Amino acid sequence: MASIGDLQKSLPNFPEDILNDWLLPYAKSEGWPPAPDENQKPLNRWRYLLRNKPLSYWQSLKWEKLERHISISQLNPEAQGIMVHMVLGALKGQVNLYSISIPDLKERFSRIVGFIAEHGKIPKPPALIHEPDGLGVLDGNHRMAAYLYCYGYFTIDPGSELMLKTENVQQYWVAKT
Repeated sequence: MASIGDLQKSLPNFPEDILNDWLLPYAKSEGWPPAPDENQKPLNRWRYLLRNKPLSYWQSLKWEKLERHISISQLNPEAQGIMVHMVLGALKGQVNLYSISIPDLKERFSRIVGFIAEHGKIPKPPALIHEPDGLGVLDGNHRMAAYLYCYGYFTIDPGSELMLKTENVQQYWVAKT
Protein backbone atom coordinates (compact mmCIF):
# COMPACT_ATOMS: atom_id res chain seq x y z
CA MET A 1 0.00 0.00 0.00
CA ALA A 2 1.27 3.47 -0.90
CA SER A 3 2.52 5.81 1.80
CA ILE A 4 3.22 9.51 2.12
CA GLY A 5 6.92 8.62 1.74
CA ASP A 6 6.24 7.01 -1.65
CA LEU A 7 4.48 10.16 -2.83
CA GLN A 8 7.25 12.41 -1.49
CA LYS A 9 9.87 10.41 -3.43
CA SER A 10 7.97 10.93 -6.68
CA LEU A 11 6.74 14.47 -5.98
CA PRO A 12 9.32 16.16 -3.71
CA ASN A 13 8.06 19.58 -4.82
CA PHE A 14 4.56 18.99 -3.41
CA PRO A 15 3.61 20.33 0.02
CA GLU A 16 2.86 17.49 2.43
CA ASP A 17 -0.66 18.87 3.03
CA ILE A 18 -1.54 18.40 -0.64
CA LEU A 19 -0.05 14.93 -0.78
CA ASN A 20 -2.03 13.90 2.33
CA ASP A 21 -5.33 15.55 1.42
CA TRP A 22 -5.46 15.04 -2.34
CA LEU A 23 -3.21 12.26 -3.58
CA LEU A 24 -2.64 9.82 -0.71
CA PRO A 25 -6.22 8.50 -0.52
CA TYR A 26 -6.11 7.74 -4.26
CA ALA A 27 -2.58 6.31 -4.06
CA LYS A 28 -3.85 3.88 -1.43
CA SER A 29 -6.82 2.78 -3.55
CA GLU A 30 -5.29 3.01 -7.04
CA GLY A 31 -1.64 2.25 -6.35
CA TRP A 32 1.41 4.48 -6.72
CA PRO A 33 3.09 5.50 -8.91
CA PRO A 34 0.54 5.72 -11.71
CA ALA A 35 1.13 3.29 -14.54
CA PRO A 36 2.05 5.30 -17.68
CA ASP A 37 1.01 4.77 -21.27
CA GLU A 38 3.53 4.88 -24.16
CA ASN A 39 3.58 8.72 -23.91
CA GLN A 40 4.19 8.65 -20.14
CA LYS A 41 0.64 9.86 -19.45
CA PRO A 42 -1.12 8.15 -16.55
CA LEU A 43 -3.53 5.31 -17.12
CA ASN A 44 -6.82 4.36 -15.47
CA ARG A 45 -8.30 6.64 -12.83
CA TRP A 46 -5.01 8.55 -12.56
CA ARG A 47 -5.59 9.88 -16.08
CA TYR A 48 -8.45 12.02 -14.75
CA LEU A 49 -6.95 12.85 -11.37
CA LEU A 50 -3.69 14.02 -12.95
CA ARG A 51 -5.43 15.68 -15.89
CA ASN A 52 -3.81 13.40 -18.44
CA LYS A 53 -0.38 14.91 -17.73
CA PRO A 54 2.76 12.85 -17.14
CA LEU A 55 4.36 12.62 -13.72
CA SER A 56 7.21 14.81 -15.03
CA TYR A 57 4.73 17.68 -15.45
CA TRP A 58 3.63 17.38 -11.81
CA GLN A 59 7.25 17.20 -10.70
CA SER A 60 7.93 20.52 -12.43
CA LEU A 61 5.26 22.50 -10.56
CA LYS A 62 6.18 25.17 -8.05
CA TRP A 63 3.81 25.55 -5.10
CA GLU A 64 3.03 28.61 -3.05
CA LYS A 65 0.66 29.03 -0.12
CA LEU A 66 -1.24 32.27 -0.63
CA GLU A 67 -3.61 34.24 1.54
CA ARG A 68 -5.91 36.27 -0.67
CA HIS A 69 -9.37 36.56 -2.09
CA ILE A 70 -10.17 34.50 -5.16
CA SER A 71 -13.36 35.36 -6.99
CA ILE A 72 -15.35 33.02 -9.18
CA SER A 73 -14.26 35.05 -12.23
CA GLN A 74 -10.62 34.12 -11.55
CA LEU A 75 -11.44 30.43 -11.98
CA ASN A 76 -11.23 28.89 -15.43
CA PRO A 77 -14.54 28.11 -17.19
CA GLU A 78 -14.40 24.42 -16.24
CA ALA A 79 -13.94 25.22 -12.54
CA GLN A 80 -16.69 27.85 -12.69
CA GLY A 81 -19.06 25.26 -14.12
CA ILE A 82 -18.15 22.77 -11.40
CA MET A 83 -18.83 25.39 -8.71
CA VAL A 84 -22.24 26.26 -10.17
CA HIS A 85 -23.28 22.62 -10.52
CA MET A 86 -22.12 21.73 -7.01
CA VAL A 87 -24.04 24.62 -5.48
CA LEU A 88 -27.18 23.83 -7.49
CA GLY A 89 -26.92 20.12 -6.69
CA ALA A 90 -26.35 20.73 -2.97
CA LEU A 91 -28.85 23.53 -2.39
CA LYS A 92 -31.50 23.09 -5.07
CA GLY A 93 -31.37 19.34 -5.55
CA GLN A 94 -30.55 19.79 -9.24
CA VAL A 95 -29.72 16.49 -10.89
CA ASN A 96 -26.30 16.86 -12.50
CA LEU A 97 -22.97 15.04 -12.69
CA TYR A 98 -22.00 16.08 -9.16
CA SER A 99 -25.29 15.34 -7.43
CA ILE A 100 -25.34 11.91 -9.10
CA SER A 101 -21.68 10.96 -8.57
CA ILE A 102 -21.37 12.37 -5.03
CA PRO A 103 -24.23 10.83 -3.04
CA ASP A 104 -23.44 12.92 0.07
CA LEU A 105 -22.95 16.20 -1.84
CA LYS A 106 -25.57 18.07 0.18
CA GLU A 107 -24.19 16.87 3.51
CA ARG A 108 -20.56 17.60 2.62
CA PHE A 109 -21.47 21.03 1.30
CA SER A 110 -23.54 21.77 4.41
CA ARG A 111 -20.69 20.73 6.73
CA ILE A 112 -18.31 23.12 4.97
CA VAL A 113 -20.87 25.96 5.03
CA GLY A 114 -21.30 25.28 8.76
CA PHE A 115 -17.55 25.45 9.30
CA ILE A 116 -17.34 28.74 7.40
CA ALA A 117 -20.31 30.10 9.38
CA GLU A 118 -18.48 29.31 12.62
CA HIS A 119 -14.91 30.26 11.65
CA GLY A 120 -15.21 32.56 8.62
CA LYS A 121 -12.66 30.41 6.79
CA ILE A 122 -12.47 27.36 4.54
CA PRO A 123 -11.56 24.26 6.61
CA LYS A 124 -8.34 23.51 4.64
CA PRO A 125 -6.66 25.39 1.80
CA PRO A 126 -7.82 24.12 -1.61
CA ALA A 127 -5.15 23.17 -4.15
CA LEU A 128 -5.37 25.33 -7.27
CA ILE A 129 -3.31 25.55 -10.44
CA HIS A 130 -2.60 28.44 -12.80
CA GLU A 131 -3.81 27.55 -16.28
CA PRO A 132 -3.97 29.68 -19.43
CA ASP A 133 -7.71 30.32 -18.99
CA GLY A 134 -7.71 30.91 -15.21
CA LEU A 135 -7.28 28.96 -12.01
CA GLY A 136 -8.19 25.29 -12.00
CA VAL A 137 -9.14 23.39 -8.85
CA LEU A 138 -7.06 20.27 -8.26
CA ASP A 139 -8.44 19.50 -4.82
CA GLY A 140 -11.14 21.25 -2.82
CA ASN A 141 -14.08 21.72 -5.19
CA HIS A 142 -16.54 21.35 -2.31
CA ARG A 143 -14.63 23.87 -0.21
CA MET A 144 -14.39 26.37 -3.06
CA ALA A 145 -18.06 26.01 -3.97
CA ALA A 146 -19.14 26.48 -0.35
CA TYR A 147 -16.87 29.50 0.08
CA LEU A 148 -18.10 31.16 -3.11
CA TYR A 149 -21.69 30.52 -2.03
CA CYS A 150 -21.08 31.92 1.48
CA TYR A 151 -19.35 34.95 0.03
CA GLY A 152 -22.40 35.72 -2.10
CA TYR A 153 -21.29 34.86 -5.64
CA PHE A 154 -24.55 33.08 -6.47
CA THR A 155 -28.11 34.33 -6.80
CA ILE A 156 -29.03 31.83 -4.07
CA ASP A 157 -28.86 34.10 -1.02
CA PRO A 158 -26.83 32.65 1.86
CA GLY A 159 -28.18 35.34 4.19
CA SER A 160 -26.46 38.53 5.27
CA GLU A 161 -25.18 37.07 8.57
CA LEU A 162 -23.25 34.29 6.79
CA MET A 163 -21.95 36.68 4.13
CA LEU A 164 -20.72 39.11 6.80
CA LYS A 165 -19.01 36.31 8.72
CA THR A 166 -17.24 34.89 5.63
CA GLU A 167 -13.77 36.37 5.47
CA ASN A 168 -12.57 37.89 2.22
CA VAL A 169 -9.04 36.48 2.47
CA GLN A 170 -8.61 32.71 2.52
CA GLN A 171 -5.62 30.37 2.26
CA TYR A 172 -4.89 28.50 -0.96
CA TRP A 173 -2.13 26.31 -2.31
CA VAL A 174 -1.43 27.51 -5.86
CA ALA A 175 0.77 25.71 -8.37
CA LYS A 176 2.55 27.23 -11.36
CA THR A 177 4.58 25.64 -14.10
